[in-house]
Amino acid sequence: MTEPGGAVPGRGLAEPDPRRQRRALLLRWSLLPAVLVVGWVLYTVLSAAGHRAGWSFAGGLALTVASFEFGAYNVRFAARWFPSMTLAAAVGSYLVTVIAIGLVYTLASPAVVDGIAIAVGIFCAVAVWLGTEVERARVWSEHPEKPVRVPGR
Repeated sequence: MTEPGGAVPGRGLAEPDPRRQRRALLLRWSLLPAVLVVGWVLYTVLSAAGHRAGWSFAGGLALTVASFEFGAYNVRFAARWFPSMTLAAAVGSYLVTVIAIGLVYTLASPAVVDGIAIAVGIFCAVAVWLGTEVERARVWSEHPEKPVRVPGR
């Protein structure tokens, strides 16, 4: 039984609102393509590297999104079927992500890939992902804080 706003009586905190979660996911999957297009155009037009920088930005963004989706899937799968292995699945996903990013930077030729553009693409994807994840998973107090009124002011 929940109270208005999703608060669970007696727990002090409300569970995340499913509507808020859907809105945050919709925002994430709307922002990522927008960031991709804007970043690709800006890097292609403004960078001396041209299309190489634009595609590198898109690659960094795609690599980050793929690694986050890979990690989220692994954690959800482990939590459902092997709950005691959830942490191991998360750490394994992080390890695969670090190896993938390391391979991209190590094996990619500077004539083909612009390292700074990849790094900016990764940063933009992480910022969008974490911002929407915080919004999606935020819990609310059962008793919202009221502003403190100081007498005489």
